[in-house]
Amino acid sequence: MQGAAYSAYPYNTRTPYPAHYYPPQTFPNVYPNGGSREPTTIYADWPQMPQPPNAAQNSMPRPREERAQRQSNGPGNTPMPRPKQLASRYRPQLKSAMKRPARSVSDPSDQLQRARTNSDPRRTLNPMTRTRTSSNVAKDIPDHLFVSLHGGSYLQIQNVNLHLVNELRQSLLMMWPHGVESESTGKDNTWRVNFAKNPWSSTGQDAIMVLRMIIQLFTRITLGHDFINTINILQTPPRLVFAETNDPGVYINHFVAYFSRSGRKLTLVDPPQILGEVIGSRLRAAWPHKISADRTPEDGIYTVGLRATTFGSYTLDKHLFMSYALQEIRSLGYQFVASVPLGRRGPLGLGSRREVLVFKDMMSKSAQR
Repeated sequence: MQGAAYSAYPYNTRTPYPAHYYPPQTFPNVYPNGGSREPTTIYADWPQMPQPPNAAQNSMPRPREERAQRQSNGPGNTPMPRPKQLASRYRPQLKSAMKRPARSVSDPSDQLQRARTNSDPRRTLNPMTRTRTSSNVAKDIPDHLFVSLHGGSYLQIQNVNLHLVNELRQSLLMMWPHGVESESTGKDNTWRVNFAKNPWSSTGQDAIMVLRMIIQLFTRITLGHDFINTINILQTPPRLVFAETNDPGVYINHFVAYFSRSGRKLTLVDPPQILGEVIGSRLRAAWPHKISADRTPEDGIYTVGLRATTFGSYTLDKHLFMSYALQEIRSLGYQFVASVPLGRRGPLGLGSRREVLVFKDMMSKSAQR
């Protein structure tokens, strides 16, 4: 070992030097560059950047290769012991992955419960339920009204709700100057009113007030209903049928008119001013010298009729007069919608009946104020 160079690693014939160390060098002198102590002078010849080692000269075998080399050596090398295996009676049995392991029964009181956070401050909504509309109250009142005038003083409305009854009490009942004798609302949703002094058979100024009461009756009912037709015309009295409207709360202008018993004179009660002023002139333009001159309107009452000849006859048939009068009213924007028969007039109720014609405005509709 005297001729061998000095090495910083112990001598080993099987394990080479690690690859990340440079091979050991001999030092003939104390310093490789002639005794200079300056580091730049000492290591001037060495490379500045580390160079990768040569794999052919100095390579380290992998652990598997090293194990193979050890086993391939002579008889002096002891092979690695094999792992021992337990006997089958001590070997744990394999468990099927399809079987779910049994769980221990825990105390329900110890179960974890998720605490409700305050991330959503809104209140929990109650379950939504369908509310019944105003048309279907607790007793399921039908959506059709039946209005009839009985005798000379009774007004009866069937299938009526309390809201409409209150409106008619404040408007219709207050118009009759002689008051009301009785009023009742039955369990079958029938409102019955008995007016004093037989308004349906009255004459003079009371008869004009009755016509305005009919205007008010139609105006209030049509805020939530539409007039459909008249039934029971073969009986006394007939019934006016109204049905709930799809557009409630709309105020519609109404006025009434009636023909004289002879059919040769038409009277308009509270029509629009433009209609009352022009209907006579329009009829005279269609039938010259056959329509009488207009009378001065009195308190919203307009009258137009046929002109008689010198001998007291009429050259225009009364049916043509009625037809053209209704045609002119319709051309001015008002529709004939209903006919309301009143009670018999005269002593002992033996006189004629007056039939009231109801018209509504087709042009102007405004919301109720």
